[in-house]
Formats: sequence, structure tokens, C-alpha cells
Amino acid sequence: MEFDLLTHVESEKVVIGSIFAEPEKLNDCSLVPEYFGVRKHQIIFEVFKEMQKKGTPIDPVSVYGVAGESRLAIIGGLGALMDLADFNATNFEYHQGIVLEHYRQRKLNEIGKFISQNSGSGDVHEVMREAHEKFSKLEESGGGTEDKEQFRIKNVLLRTNE
Repeated sequence: MEFDLLTHVESEKVVIGSIFAEPEKLNDCSLVPEYFGVRKHQIIFEVFKEMQKKGTPIDPVSVYGVAGESRLAIIGGLGALMDLADFNATNFEYHQGIVLEHYRQRKLNEIGKFISQNSGSGDVHEVMREAHEKFSKLEESGGGTEDKEQFRIKNVLLRTNE
């Protein structure tokens, strides 16, 4: 299994395990499936959200029953869900923040690659405009807080575009 270096797998496991232990934590969780760097964690979180919407109790066996065959193939089955249920911690908010921060770092990395790959071809102003849009979307993730490095890069782009 391949993991992105900008993914904090243990914190993702703690978030999922904490929700298994206390499903009501999902009500205050600011994460969305995309924020998880591990695909099976994204899928499990998607299932959590579906179950929450329907009012279905959240536990490993229920997730197993709701996930469906194709998603279970990625998740790894009931054993994998039971293993994740063991990863719960009292500092849910802290690990939720780590998951969000790593998502932002991955996105900043993607934006940097986009700029690097496209700056030598075509309209530079169009590349800057698209990069600015990507930065704006990233700003909106996680309650609108803004990373200092992201803010600095965005301002450089805006000054260059003037």
C-alpha cells in the first residue's frame, strides 16, 4: 500500500476510531472525506456521513453492512474496521487538526506542482489566476483559517499579477 508522505495515517486512524467509540463526535467534526489521505479512510468517513444522515448507528459491524462489496474491497473487510475501532483517543480535536493540516499541505504541494508544470507554457496570467482560485478554495477548507505560508504565496502571486 502506498502512502503519501504528507498524510498522518495514525491521526486519521484516531479520528475514525474515536467516531466508532463516540459516534456523536461526528456532529462536531469539521472534516470531509477528501481531507483524509488514505483512500480507505475516505471511504469509511463517507459511510459514516451516509449513516449519520439516515440515523443508522455507527459501529464496525454496521459500517460493514452499509459499505457494500466494492467499498469493502478497499476498506479491507470487517477485521480492518474492528482494528480501526481500537484507535480512539481523548484528544479527538487535536488529531482532527492534524488531518486537516496534512490535507492542506498536500493541496499546497499540488498547487505548487500545477504552477511549476504550467508556468512555462501558455498564458502566465491564466496560470496565476487558476493558482489563485486553487488557493482560495484551500482557504475555505477547515473553517476559513489561513496558513501563513499559503497567505504569503498567495500575496506574491497577487503582486506578480498586478
